[in-house]
Amino acid sequence: MTIKRLVAAILLATGSHSVFAEESFIVQDIQVEGLQRVALGAALNNLPFNVGDTVTDYTLSRSIRTLYGAGHFDDIRVFRDGNTVIYRLRERPTINNIEFDGNKDIKEEQLSESLAGNRIVVGEPLDKTILKNIENGLTEFYHGVGKYQAKVEVKVKYLPRNRVDLKFEFEEGDPASVRQINIVGNTLFSNDELLSVVESKQDMPWWRFWSSDRYQKQTLQGDIEKINSYYLDRGYLRFNVDSSQVAVSPDKTSVYVTLNVTEG
Repeated sequence: MTIKRLVAAILLATGSHSVFAEESFIVQDIQVEGLQRVALGAALNNLPFNVGDTVTDYTLSRSIRTLYGAGHFDDIRVFRDGNTVIYRLRERPTINNIEFDGNKDIKEEQLSESLAGNRIVVGEPLDKTILKNIENGLTEFYHGVGKYQAKVEVKVKYLPRNRVDLKFEFEEGDPASVRQINIVGNTLFSNDELLSVVESKQDMPWWRFWSSDRYQKQTLQGDIEKINSYYLDRGYLRFNVDSSQVAVSPDKTSVYVTLNVTEG
C-alpha cells in the first residue's frame, strides 16, 4: 500500500476527511474482511454505495458511521487500494446467556424486559459501551428506594466462537433509615404536628419506631403533598414547599431530610 493510501486509511478510520475530500474514483471492487456471524450480503447492504459508483474518501469515512449504525461491529476500518475498497471489521460478540444473581427487589422478568429495551438479549450482538449505563441505571433505582449501599456489576465471560455470557451481580444492601427530618420556615405549626401526618418517620430516640422509617423518594414526594394539604385544609392557600434536600450519611445507612417551606 502506498504512503498516500496508508495515510488516507488512517484519516478515514478516525473520521477525518479534510485532506482527500476532493478526490473521487470509481469503485471497481469491495472486499470485506473479518466476518464471522454477519453475512457478507448483510454487510454490503449497509454500505451507501455499490461497485461502479463514483465515491470520494469522504464517502468512505461516512460509510464507517453507517456500518456502526447497523449495530453488528465493534471496530471498523476502511482502506483503499487503487479502486478497490477494503473493509476490516471486528464483529461484536453474540450474547450466549444472561444470568442474574443477588436480586431480590427486582424480579428477573422486570430485568429481562428492561435489558431487552437496551437490546441486551440472548442471540443478539453485545454493545459493550452500554453496560456501564445499565449498571448506573440499576444502581440509581436502588438509590430511589433508599438502598444507597447497593452495587450492581455486570461480568462478561468470553467464550469460543465470539460469544459471551453476561452475569449481573447484585449487592442490594439494607435500606437507609430516616435519621432526622427538619422543616425550616414553619411558625404556625410545630415540627411535631407536621411530621405526625407524614409517612416517613425518623428513628431518633424521642420518636416511636415505625416500619416506615425506611427512606424512599416516592414516600418523600407523598409526604410533601400531605404537608401541603395540611396547610391548604386550614386556609393557608399560599403555602408552598420551596425545596427539599436529602443528605446521606458517610456510611450510607441514614438520610437527613430538610424541607424548606413558605407558609404564606
